[in-house]
Amino acid sequence: MPDAVAARSTLAGPDDTYACEISTAKASARTAEQWARAVFEDAPSLVRSFIVFGWIAALRLKLASRRSPTHVVGWSVVSAGADVIVLGVESPLLRAQLVVQVESAAVVHATFVAFHNRLGRILWAAAAPIHRVAIPYLLNHAAAQAG
Repeated sequence: MPDAVAARSTLAGPDDTYACEISTAKASARTAEQWARAVFEDAPSLVRSFIVFGWIAALRLKLASRRSPTHVVGWSVVSAGADVIVLGVESPLLRAQLVVQVESAAVVHATFVAFHNRLGRILWAAAAPIHRVAIPYLLNHAAAQAG
């Protein structure tokens, strides 16, 4: 986890973290919010549906409107700037934040998770391997779609 990215999260003492970085000359073609939206909203529909279903059904994430300028696929915008966006969501099981940071020739997507209880820890242990495959795929897909 890059220190500069970890410093962007406001989640105190996360129990699990994960960061994925892709190098792309197209990084600065989008703001951090545009990258976050491209990663999830522009994902292939079956992949996006699978992810959102998992968030709601398995992790019990309390997503807000998925079609809102103040939310990205139901995650609240905690803070946003041109080069970084922090998204947050809560559930009875866990609290999570996603940080997307744009650098000159790279995009970093970081995940921070804090568990509220043992069930949250168990369910995240099952979801984390999927997350660690999905995020690089989605970042690369978004990069391929960048103009």
